[in-house]
Amino acid sequence: QFYRSYLPGLAYRPLLIGQGMFAFAMSTLGLEGILNFINPINRFIYPIAIVLIFVTLVDLAVPGRLHWSYRASAWIAAPFALLDGLVVTEWDIFSPVAEFLALFPLGAEGLAWAGPALLGFVLGLAVDGIQGRLFPPALVRAGADVPAAAPVS
Repeated sequence: QFYRSYLPGLAYRPLLIGQGMFAFAMSTLGLEGILNFINPINRFIYPIAIVLIFVTLVDLAVPGRLHWSYRASAWIAAPFALLDGLVVTEWDIFSPVAEFLALFPLGAEGLAWAGPALLGFVLGLAVDGIQGRLFPPALVRAGADVPAAAPVS
């Protein structure tokens, strides 16, 4: 049912057969094979998710609503996460990429994305500040003191 809403052109039976074949193929890999298959995908998705969660927590603490902070930090973290996902495959062709990522702070630990993403967040925060998104116009016009954190309802 779920996939039919996203792929309405495909019939139910081929989707069911395809899912069954994929599940069977994954089950024959064993735990180590599944982890080897999933690890590069996780190494790509987790940095982006961590960055978005961090920016969301900051967004809750500022009175306005952030816009470019989300985009800049995620856009910058994504290429580094992709490279890290390629490196974790341990294919010889990606060894120069591993050396490149090791040049960044925390790169040897697999966190090469953290510094650039933080820089992207700061740049996005600056753009949000310049565009007036950090403080709602009603607070600025009224001359009210800007609260330390937005109330959570």
